[in-house]
Amino acid sequence: MAGEGRQYVDFQISDAFGDSWQKECEVEYQGKTIKVVKPSKVMTTRADIRRINDKSNAQLQWVLHVINPAVATPDEVPKGPWKQTLHDITFYNHQHMTPLELVRFSTGSQASLRFRNKERAHVDFTWMNGEEQVGVGSRQWVDAMRLRFNLSCDDVMGLLHQAEIQRGMRPVYFQHLVRQSSEFEFDSFNADWAIECFMAQLAETLASGAHTSVESALREMASEKGMKRLADIPASLFQPDTENEAGTDQALQIGLHKLLERPDIQQLLLNCAQALWKPLAEIGGFVEWARQVLADTLAAGVQQTLSTLLPDVDERAVVTDSCWMSDLRTGAEWLEIWLCEMESGGSGILIRLQKKWAEDPVSFLNVLVRNLSASDYEQIDYDLRTVLQMLQTDYALRMAISAVREASNMDARREANKNLHLLLSQRGLRLSHSFTTVLYSRILRAGSGDDTDAQLYQLLSDWSSLETRMGIEFSMNTMAHALAVNALGVKTDASLVFNAQCRNQNLLWPRGYTVRQAELGFYNIFCSRKITTERLLAGALFSEQIEKISLDEADWLGQLHMALCKAGRAELQLTRAQRNQLHQVINTVQIEPVDHLGLLLYPRLGEVRREQDVLILRIELPEAMQ
Repeated sequence: MAGEGRQYVDFQISDAFGDSWQKECEVEYQGKTIKVVKPSKVMTTRADIRRINDKSNAQLQWVLHVINPAVATPDEVPKGPWKQTLHDITFYNHQHMTPLELVRFSTGSQASLRFRNKERAHVDFTWMNGEEQVGVGSRQWVDAMRLRFNLSCDDVMGLLHQAEIQRGMRPVYFQHLVRQSSEFEFDSFNADWAIECFMAQLAETLASGAHTSVESALREMASEKGMKRLADIPASLFQPDTENEAGTDQALQIGLHKLLERPDIQQLLLNCAQALWKPLAEIGGFVEWARQVLADTLAAGVQQTLSTLLPDVDERAVVTDSCWMSDLRTGAEWLEIWLCEMESGGSGILIRLQKKWAEDPVSFLNVLVRNLSASDYEQIDYDLRTVLQMLQTDYALRMAISAVREASNMDARREANKNLHLLLSQRGLRLSHSFTTVLYSRILRAGSGDDTDAQLYQLLSDWSSLETRMGIEFSMNTMAHALAVNALGVKTDASLVFNAQCRNQNLLWPRGYTVRQAELGFYNIFCSRKITTERLLAGALFSEQIEKISLDEADWLGQLHMALCKAGRAELQLTRAQRNQLHQVINTVQIEPVDHLGLLLYPRLGEVRREQDVLILRIELPEAMQ
């Protein structure tokens, strides 16, 4: 039956499976024992397509229950940046007679039914056998891996107090609150548009320079004038109606305008926006939500570690789950990440992964940490902004880029490209395929020139400056619109603002959370909720207090040896201008032994990584890493 709210329906398993089911087992679920049944056939019924729209959908609600987690012996983790957080790793497999016994079962389904008369129904179905709630699923014996992290609520709160993490997570939590509200719970389409319009207005209000905080900007937006402006945002944020003869966009804009005119929707957006500036302790549910984001992020990192170490394996052959656990007696809390094969009996994937772990645990965990570090595209964003900044003062580089743009034939183009690549390399930039691709598609795109370089540099500077000052991130679309309004004025015709916004979008590229989420995602067939990840949150877990030594120091080698004797590891930092000395530095470090208590020990290069403008060499003593 159609209705506005959520409806609850008990679904008898006899109606779905007839008498073909059998009892599989009994497990603990939400503090009580629940029977799990396993059907052998499904009773189907033809849908009434005359009434039901094909956009109707339903999602099963799955539960994972592990029966014998203590059957295998955990492996201790070696010393490293993960030691304080990662407690142990356990492998379960048939080869060693320690398979993991688990039960996956569905407790019901959430259905969104859309009717052809435009009405909707939102129904929660629960599996029942008479008056008893049951689960529908099966028991399996599979190969698996478990990673156990020592994490408490206080640990998560400590991570959240870092300014960079708050800047990325506050806007995402605002979006989460809006989507989970009763007004938008079953309408994610309009929820996303309302969020986009609200954030576009907030960015526009802050970009004007009249406010020094998000709180004061929201107060202005809450005024009658501000709410009227919110309802007008869709006219300039989306394609003007006059350019669409079909009128479909016009209907969308009219619907958004009416939606944003509603006082209850306006107040809802303002209430949710308190998460953009309030102290964390005053934001209800933020820490609990962040815990789940952290769990999803670590699960994504583990999944990518599997793909990195075993690139030939189909990631759909393995399921990654995360479970927060606690001990009521001791109050201890920890997080478990499970990597389980889909097929019972063991298909050999986890056996191969266990061999990788046994061969070199440090290398295994270094891959995990690397997958939770800044991605190539995050570094490319910084490098492109560095190139634009150089163009403001570097005449030789500016002439080299002009030569590429003005090349009239293939030979001239090839020579100009060669010269440009040489200059960029001399200035410490790494000419990876990803970097050169984005360089030529943005800065050196067709029709670009000195004026577009200056315009792009100004747009990026304004964008970065606004995010740093206000403590929240903005998406490319909202900033492109805000900067267009700031340049033309609020009273400018909507079509002109839209055209200016499109020009800004053509110059800019995605940055911040958009890139981080895209680079660190994974799919779990048994997870019905939207998976949200934040690399910054998980990456901060593996940061350690390690002595950092600059190559600028006159006695950098002596200081490095002292740090190695003291802690067994240290980081040597090279600036962009010093990167040409990289090979010489590595040779010096590996040739000169460390005199430690009369023993001559030779250090090794543990890692080479870039963090924006700095190249970092992690130097280790192998004896200290055992």
